Amino acid sequence: MPTLAVQVTIGDYAKWRPIFNKNKPLRDRAGLRNVRVYRDADNPQQLIVWSETSDTAKAREVLSSPEVRNAMQEAGVVGPPKVHVLAPGCAELGPVLLSAVTAADTAPARTGAHKDSNLGPAD
Repeated sequence: MPTLAVQVTIGDYAKWRPIFNKNKPLRDRAGLRNVRVYRDADNPQQLIVWSETSDTAKAREVLSSPEVRNAMQEAGVVGPPKVHVLAPGCAELGPVLLSAVTAADTAPARTGAHKDSNLGPAD
């Protein structure tokens, strides 16, 4: 089953998390399962939302919807998210990156940069 890793930069986790939680119906509509949030251990404004989906086209469609754009803007997401689609790999190698797309269509009105980082689990 493909995995989605959505990289976002946020302004304030305490503001972002309740809005993320209340928008679970959008994640359900996108067919996202086993959703987990990870925060960068060195920069808590950097997050990865990790989930599984059986339909990547449906997930991408919902992630680019006006509802998701509005929710991200309300939650204080800075700049466009980066969406990575990973396919199951062999047991020795783990998941294989199928594509990494900066989802400009899903960006809130504000802009910002993404940084590569080491990730740690979120609260």
